[in-house]
Amino acid sequence: MKRRFTILAIATFLSSTLMAAWDGSTKTPFSGSGTESDPYIIASEANLAYLATQVNSGTDYSGEYFKQTADLDLNNKPWTPIGNSSKLFSGIYDGNGYVIDNLYYNDPTIQYVGLFGGINNATLKNITIVSGFVYGKQYAAGICSFAKGSSTITCCANAATIYGKQERNAGIVGSIEESTNVNNCI
Repeated sequence: MKRRFTILAIATFLSSTLMAAWDGSTKTPFSGSGTESDPYIIASEANLAYLATQVNSGTDYSGEYFKQTADLDLNNKPWTPIGNSSKLFSGIYDGNGYVIDNLYYNDPTIQYVGLFGGINNATLKNITIVSGFVYGKQYAAGICSFAKGSSTITCCANAATIYGKQERNAGIVGSIEESTNVNNCI
């Protein structure tokens, strides 16, 4: 009886672990109302992917708040950056001390690649990418490839490997226009 229980416990653990791995395509709407006191909650990889889909479809979330509430493992699945050169994120994203693992992008023909593809008048803070690989044409970066307006990127860290086929590639931000501030980042 004890052996059957042990085998069942191990099978249950393995099943839940395998089911928990993000498949690279699942997108789930986040909870919250987007205010400072009730931010949108990014509690899963699927929530983060949903944010990318929304921004890339034209919702900029200007002045709205996001808070990450769990460590996220993007499972080395091809990542779609949050925003691009024409559809920009304009909200406030707080990584909240949690990490993002296994960020992956590999297409040397595309520019504006990273966790965030493009921001305008946005705030990115407390975002930590602990591992990954990003390879794009140019403006490849770990945190944000393209920042403009009065954006702020603060207290962010990137340990992913970044490659760009051309110029303006960096660990934190690939290209800055206007009065974007980057501080306390590594």
